[in-house]
Amino acid sequence: MSAKALLLSLLAATAASAASPKIGCVAEVANPADAGRHWVLVFLKFIDGARPDEAYRVYAKTGQQASPAPYGLLTTIQKTTDPVTLGHLLQQAQAAGIDLVALEARLTEMTAGALPGGTLAEKVSLLIQGKSETGVIEFQRETLASTHPAIASALGRAALVRVASNTPTTFEVRAYNPKTLTEGAVIGRATVGTGPTYLDAPSGLSQKVDASPAGDLRVQLQWCYPQPLREKFLHWSGTKVFRANRQVWIDAFGVVPPAVISRAALLAAVASGHIVRVNALPVLPEEIPNCPLAPAFDTPMFTDDNDSADTGFSVEEGGQPFVAGDRYMYWVAECDVLGRAGNPSQGVMVTICDRIAPRPPVGLKAINVRTFESGSAEDFIRLEWPAAPASDVRRWYLYCSSNYDQVLQDYLVDPTPLTPSRLVTVPNDGSHETADGMIRFDHRAPATVPVPGPSETVYYRLRAEDDTPCKDGAGLGNISGPTGPVPASIHDLIGPNGMGGRLDMDCCDIVIGYESANGVGAEPFTARLQAARPSDQWQWVEFRSQSPNRFVGRYYFAPGKSSLTVAFQPAEFAAPTFGARFGHAGGRISEWSDATAADPLPFGRHTFTPRWDCTGTMDAGDCPGFYPPLHPETGELNELCVTFNAHADIASWIVFRQLGPNGRKTKVASGNVVTPGPITVCDGTFPPHGGELCYYIQGFDAGGNPGPMEPVGCVKVAPRDGLPVPTITGTAPDATETGTQHLEWFCPPGAERFDLAFSPPPSNAESTFFVFEAGGAIREFGIFETARVPTDFGANAPAFADTMKLIEGVAYRFMVRSAAGIGDERDTGTWSKPVILQWLEHTNPVAEVPWPLRDTPGLSGAVRAEWDSDESIIRVAIGQLPFTSADVPLPVDSIDPYLYHSLSVVAYLHQTSPGGRGTMLQTTHRLDRILTAPAQGGSGLQIIDESIKVASSPATVGDIFPRLWLRIDQPVLTGRRYAVTLVFHDAGGEVREVLRSNDVQVPLLLETGN
Repeated sequence: MSAKALLLSLLAATAASAASPKIGCVAEVANPADAGRHWVLVFLKFIDGARPDEAYRVYAKTGQQASPAPYGLLTTIQKTTDPVTLGHLLQQAQAAGIDLVALEARLTEMTAGALPGGTLAEKVSLLIQGKSETGVIEFQRETLASTHPAIASALGRAALVRVASNTPTTFEVRAYNPKTLTEGAVIGRATVGTGPTYLDAPSGLSQKVDASPAGDLRVQLQWCYPQPLREKFLHWSGTKVFRANRQVWIDAFGVVPPAVISRAALLAAVASGHIVRVNALPVLPEEIPNCPLAPAFDTPMFTDDNDSADTGFSVEEGGQPFVAGDRYMYWVAECDVLGRAGNPSQGVMVTICDRIAPRPPVGLKAINVRTFESGSAEDFIRLEWPAAPASDVRRWYLYCSSNYDQVLQDYLVDPTPLTPSRLVTVPNDGSHETADGMIRFDHRAPATVPVPGPSETVYYRLRAEDDTPCKDGAGLGNISGPTGPVPASIHDLIGPNGMGGRLDMDCCDIVIGYESANGVGAEPFTARLQAARPSDQWQWVEFRSQSPNRFVGRYYFAPGKSSLTVAFQPAEFAAPTFGARFGHAGGRISEWSDATAADPLPFGRHTFTPRWDCTGTMDAGDCPGFYPPLHPETGELNELCVTFNAHADIASWIVFRQLGPNGRKTKVASGNVVTPGPITVCDGTFPPHGGELCYYIQGFDAGGNPGPMEPVGCVKVAPRDGLPVPTITGTAPDATETGTQHLEWFCPPGAERFDLAFSPPPSNAESTFFVFEAGGAIREFGIFETARVPTDFGANAPAFADTMKLIEGVAYRFMVRSAAGIGDERDTGTWSKPVILQWLEHTNPVAEVPWPLRDTPGLSGAVRAEWDSDESIIRVAIGQLPFTSADVPLPVDSIDPYLYHSLSVVAYLHQTSPGGRGTMLQTTHRLDRILTAPAQGGSGLQIIDESIKVASSPATVGDIFPRLWLRIDQPVLTGRRYAVTLVFHDAGGEVREVLRSNDVQVPLLLETGN
């Protein structure tokens, strides 16, 4: 029965309802007023849309309703908004014992601070007059008027009067028209005794358990209304809910909170703080259940999640929810129209429950394990997943099924863990935890679910159960949903046998033909030894003579030259035969090829012509020659072929390749075996700089188990592109040691070390070689080998440096080349352009600081830079000569007067194209003077410094005087723009001036490089 239906049924049975069955009248004795009198609240209730009259008059007589005593007028009540009148009504309410502090707090909240400094009477006036478009204020006002005497009095629906306390008093309320001063019908009558009376206790208080996640950390209560309480329905203003923390009560009193407690004891415990009133506003349930509660009654009448206490909504911002496992005793009491709690119900003890299941576990994995016990192997599946704190997980349930969806289907039908596919229950007590924080269970025979066979796949799922204090009837806590399925099966872990293999290649070697021819008018006693170059990858030729046996020497082919000629004078007057052999950039050396007959006289031309001798495909280990990437006869890219036998146990295979003894193995090819038998895999992708290539094969069975990794063979591969060519970027005296030259060069990746060459050769040179220059001149160089460079350049540019002790005052030619490998396997690249350097003695050497590590002056001017199309370089003008020809010797004693700036100078190049890298790269050594030599056959000077070029400027019309240009030999990119910065140093090594050139556009058709 609803609250409205109950009210109507009670009004219909009451004589006071004669005028209107939807208006009720009650009276309650409040606090003592003065000698012999007490306060009484006369309260009207309006039901089902009944509208109040403009005013009412309240009459009273001594005795019960049947008393013959006449009624006397006590007061007239009507709606008022006057703060003065409201203040008087509030004073009466306070005297009668009505809580005005709680009323003011609620009005402040309802008016949203509209009157922050107003009196309570002004706030009540604002509420009475308030209006809103949504009707919220009107609804709040009506709700408050039905439960609070002060608001009801302000609206003319209640009155506080003082009557004699030694006799019963009957009240009669009549409608009144203040305009005509006439009374209307009797609204209702009510009688009070000589003192306060309190409502009977509700009954049947119990917990409505919600085991779903919606019931997490929440308490839901039900109760019923016995008949004596129901008959006083008009006196109700709602139900108050109280609770006591069980442990706090035990700590204070040594016993659990009592289920049965008197009204006085309850209020005293509330005052002391041991019992808490839970709800700020009384509960007005929609349904008023009879006692006893019907079994089908399933409606919670009040929900407590620790956010509805008098102190406010504490679980909201800054609040604190219930703690799972805490226990509370609850009581309820019905309040009368004065807001006084009646007699409390019998208490019920509840436990705060965690209703949120753990999340499904993550990280479940199945691992195949093979163990050997007593000489026999056992295969099983090891299940592992991350451990969890015991406070989060009590235990895990592991399931296994051959059906992919079976576990999930069982879960949807019955979410409990007791399903046929449950494999095991794993407690979270540390017994299954590994040292690395994993939970482990081995699925091995015997087991509730059989271990899968080699060809059978099973699916594992996992669930977690927490240790909530509120377990169900079966003793289970909250249980998570299952994880996704993890497949597993037992498979053989022993790999297949090896396959065996060979490495086939096209084997080629050099065979040298010999021819001699005597020439008329040849130099007497002089042999001219001539050798043809097989290809650009062949670097040198060595000659020797027989009868007597003598090594003539090693001679390097000049870049771009297809042959070379050596003049040789035998020490003895004889007719020797000559032989030759060739050296390759890949480090291989051909066999010697010697002539079989001597010339009549030891002079004439001796020609050695090499040719390729390719014997066809053969095993790499049997090839007497070496392996170039390009076939020397066809020019096509060769291939190395690995052949192996994929026997019946092989399901798939991989061919690996390794470059060098410490290189990592990379996959060349892989595949599956369709039909057992021989398989051939060819490789034609070779490293550009050559090296030793080793090949390996490995087979796998149907279970993915690997067989042995078998070496097939190794072969030395000649360079395809050759080693990178360095560029010398700087030479300067070393500031830390007298007589030591500091050398710097640039080189792209690909070199393992470098060879440094100096002419004339220093006395401590490791080896020497000869270079034949134009005009037949021979220049000897001494070679020094650097240490091995790092495998990569790191964060720095690909720049390298070394130091060398040189003789003071000697002008050296310096070259550098890249190298790779050692011994007979050593490869060398092309020599860089030579640079002339000279160590000049300084009496007071000054420590130099390379630019730009120190602060430098700003740009103070500009210099002219141009693109030199003859040499494909950028050049910068540093001076101009007053002579019309650049080919004749300079008739001067010094070039210094014709320089734009005094030396020393260092040139830096940087890219200025949009989006280009603007890093400055040093491109010249420190130029302290321009090297010259006396002109042959006359006076003046001849410039011999290779850093300087004398030429006119085609960009300047009418400029007939040649300029001195500084060559910038640094490689540049086609189509890009560059600028050159010249940095001039003073005698102390400090930067004195910095000049920047104009931007130079590199032609688009120029190939990269110089």
